[in-house]
Amino acid sequence: MDGATIIRMLVLKGGERLPVLLGRTSMQPLFDPLVYATSRLRGRAANTVQQHLVGLQVLLDFCSERHIELADRVRSGEFFSASELDGLVASTSRGRAPNASKLPPRRLSRQTNANRLRAIRAYLAWMSARRLHELLGGERFPERYRLARERLLLELQARLPSVRLQVGQRTGLTHKQRLQLLSAIDPDSPSNPWASGRCRARNFLILRLLYELGIRRGELLALRLEDIDVRQGRLSIRRRHDDPRDPRRRQPVAKTEERILQLDSGLASGLSSYILKSRELLPASRKHGFLFIDSRLGAPLSASGLDKVFAQLRAVSGLPADLTSHVLRHDWNERFSDLMDEKGVKPGDELRLRMFLQGWTWAGSAQRYNRRHIVKRANEALLAMQLRALPNGAIDER
Repeated sequence: MDGATIIRMLVLKGGERLPVLLGRTSMQPLFDPLVYATSRLRGRAANTVQQHLVGLQVLLDFCSERHIELADRVRSGEFFSASELDGLVASTSRGRAPNASKLPPRRLSRQTNANRLRAIRAYLAWMSARRLHELLGGERFPERYRLARERLLLELQARLPSVRLQVGQRTGLTHKQRLQLLSAIDPDSPSNPWASGRCRARNFLILRLLYELGIRRGELLALRLEDIDVRQGRLSIRRRHDDPRDPRRRQPVAKTEERILQLDSGLASGLSSYILKSRELLPASRKHGFLFIDSRLGAPLSASGLDKVFAQLRAVSGLPADLTSHVLRHDWNERFSDLMDEKGVKPGDELRLRMFLQGWTWAGSAQRYNRRHIVKRANEALLAMQLRALPNGAIDER
């Protein structure tokens, strides 16, 4: 069943992307969510704003299903009953089933659940703060409203799910899967899943860049011809948020810091060949400067186009069913950890190198991506301690 609201991305003059929440029937922006987004969220990345609006969408769709007039509840201070709060929290953990699908909505991760609930709490805090300000301006019983508001926010905070990483969770690829991946993307491989030579050449470079540099998919899709220095063997990651030259409504952007990465001669040569012999064959590609293009029309490759590349790749035997660009980013970090161990690089130096290459300014990001490697080394140390516990590995059975 479709919800009462829908999110659309507007492209404003100057290139700014602004997600807005529309009523599904009227297809007009909803007033309060629009004021909230432009006054409290504007200036953040468009994808971040959209994630907040998804939380608001869950709230408004829930109210529509329960015939709750949210504005009236906020005005009166009679917010939600305990059972309604439980139902609202439960709705944040469910995805929407595809149209005409008989399948139940899929259950979302605890992280997604928590993010949506935080967005709902922030929106209700904003709405109720406006009403409290009105009451302080002259109406009676502001203290009673303040207490009801604090109780609502505390109850929502208490219902936030704890988010914990699963111990030993697989994040990258096994050695066998890495070999299978590199074999499958080879343009001359019989297991290559793409039919046309143009697709094979483009996807080979896309996947090599993701695999060998560990960059994000937004960074990859935002690459322009001017970012590639073939002679020097360099690739530049640039931040170009709200770029008016980007015709894509959902603009892929770099979330991390700008940096220049070195390319080996084979990868630099492959990019040069792709630009001159494959990309230039589509006249539409000359109207923009983006590196990777739709292989049929020549428009800049979209996020959904890249998703399709991975969907086709996952069909190759031996590759994981959850293979994505993010899995390749995790895998790069695991291989980087192995290399640092082989070279005997000190932990502090390893952290600084990883942060630069991945574009991070916060050390916590580097530590999170390195988690599987830490677990592996910790267990190796644990086994070594067990083998040393008793002479000759003997077991004391007393």
